[in-house]
Amino acid sequence: SHPEVEFKDNPKMCLNPITICRSLQEKCFIEGSINSVRISISIKKNQEIELLLTHMLGRFLALRADKFDIIRKKAAHEGYDFSFLITDAHLVKYRKEELINFILEFVQGIDKEINDM
Repeated sequence: SHPEVEFKDNPKMCLNPITICRSLQEKCFIEGSINSVRISISIKKNQEIELLLTHMLGRFLALRADKFDIIRKKAAHEGYDFSFLITDAHLVKYRKEELINFILEFVQGIDKEINDM
C-alpha cells in the first residue's frame, strides 16, 4: 500500500491539515491520513547566511534521504524547507516516541545552529 497522504487517491482517507506557526517564516504543516502523516517545516531565514545554511542542509539531506528513512528528498510544499513522511511501516520499524524525538531534535538542532550564528 502507498502513503495516502502523498497520493490522495481517496479524500475520505485524509484528515484536515493543520498549520502551526511561530512566525511568518517559522511554521509546520501537518497532513494526516489513514496510513501516513507528512510534516513540512519552514525555518527562520532572516539573513543571507541562514538562507545558504538552509539550502546546504537541504541538499545534504536530499542526497542522503535513503539513509534518513523518514525525510523526503524534496519539501512537499512551496515555502517549506524540509518534509518528513511517516508511514504505518515506519511505526512497525520504529517506536512512535523515537520518530517524534528525531523530528523534534532535528528542528531544535537547526534552530540552535541558526541562532548561534
